[in-house]
Amino acid sequence: FAAPPKAAMGIATTSYLTFGRPSNAMAFLEHCHELGAGGVQMALPNDAAQLRALRAKAEQYGMYIEGISQFPKSNDMASFENTLRNAQEAGALAVRIASSGGRRYEKWNSMNDWKAFVEETTAAVKKVPAIADRVKMPVRGGRGARRSDDGYSGWSAGHAGDCRIACRTRSRPCLAEPPAESPS
Repeated sequence: FAAPPKAAMGIATTSYLTFGRPSNAMAFLEHCHELGAGGVQMALPNDAAQLRALRAKAEQYGMYIEGISQFPKSNDMASFENTLRNAQEAGALAVRIASSGGRRYEKWNSMNDWKAFVEETTAAVKKVPAIADRVKMPVRGGRGARRSDDGYSGWSAGHAGDCRIACRTRSRPCLAEPPAESPS
């Protein structure tokens, strides 16, 4: 039997974005186990055999798995549902999604860009609970969803059956602030 984790805290692949970007889920799980982490947060493979092997290894180590997913597009919820099913196969506790998908100062060049993003995100957010309920996989919002007065009504807090949508707060301010209007 493997030694129990030294800590309940897990490690996310996003902790390694500037160095050693993890691309192999099993290798990342092994690495985190060696560090004494209680779990991992990562994008999961699409292969059923790899998902089962990942689940078995995490269970052997007494570690938890949390998936990471790109935010779904309102016109393509099938790939999001597949991601949730993969997470279920891997034994994940939940799947975390972030709505912005990038740095706001790189992604939106105008207020119109921001408003289009809010419209698309709001449409997708309304579809997430039904899919999460159907698959029985909790979904958690990331840093892109902050408060109800910036166009994310219903996203910053709420639940539907087994789906819990809860915004995780961060210490860094202004992550979901709309871009300021440029002076003309």
